Amino acid sequence: MSLREPAVVEISPHDKPKTFRHVEWQLEQEQPLRLRYSRLSKVIDTVTASLHDDPHTRYLRDTPDAADNPFEENWRAMYRIMLLDALRRHEAWAIHGGDAVVMVHSSGDTLSQRQKAVDAFLRRLNNYLIRFLMWYNTKEQRHRFREGQKTLPDAVKSVVGDRLDQMITLDLIAVAPGKQGRGYGSTLVKLSRTKYAFHIAADAQARATYLLSSNLESTEFFKSLGFSTISEVTLGEDNPTWDKASIIIQVMVREPRAPSIDAPSPSTPCSVTKD
Repeated sequence: MSLREPAVVEISPHDKPKTFRHVEWQLEQEQPLRLRYSRLSKVIDTVTASLHDDPHTRYLRDTPDAADNPFEENWRAMYRIMLLDALRRHEAWAIHGGDAVVMVHSSGDTLSQRQKAVDAFLRRLNNYLIRFLMWYNTKEQRHRFREGQKTLPDAVKSVVGDRLDQMITLDLIAVAPGKQGRGYGSTLVKLSRTKYAFHIAADAQARATYLLSSNLESTEFFKSLGFSTISEVTLGEDNPTWDKASIIIQVMVREPRAPSIDAPSPSTPCSVTKD
């Protein structure tokens, strides 16, 4: 899960809006909207392209036996599983129909017993499907995938402790490479210009948000949004088949802030007004 540093993007005269109606339409297009099934393919393209050069992705992909495996196809299928689950929970938003996407997961203690049971069942099902897909990867790719699956949850639990069930998870943020530098990433994380505003909801209920980032270039970006690094996990350090720099994955947490006077008081940390 990562986002490159915003870059300056020049807008040509041909791209500039020419009428008030065009301006209004353009502003609507740049507002986060709940992700729809019809946009799923475009979002998967965005996620695949955005994470292609991510250090953790390279570690999972660039194995000595990588030529024996259609890695990208398998991971596109995995992204589909993850996004379908977020669609089911109504916890994925996109800009421009999929040029940028964010996926979150509500804190577990906001769910009813029935919702928890359903969520746990579907998570197990999704994990089973993902493990099934992993069998189509090479032996070394499976080994590296299991390394992360074993190490990362324990690392998060060790630093946040019993708060984990009370925290919001920022599962994924991705911006298409050609669309980076336009502020889409910060808009999606803050969602402060729209009625969704999950970070306001988190503050209103004094809930922290955490994420995992393997792209160190994104550290300052996430810090600007209120996140701080509380722990780091290293992958590949003892792997004799990996001859590049070890992969550092940061555990970053955004602590709740005092809600503003105008902040809403939703019933759940990620509750939003439907489209």
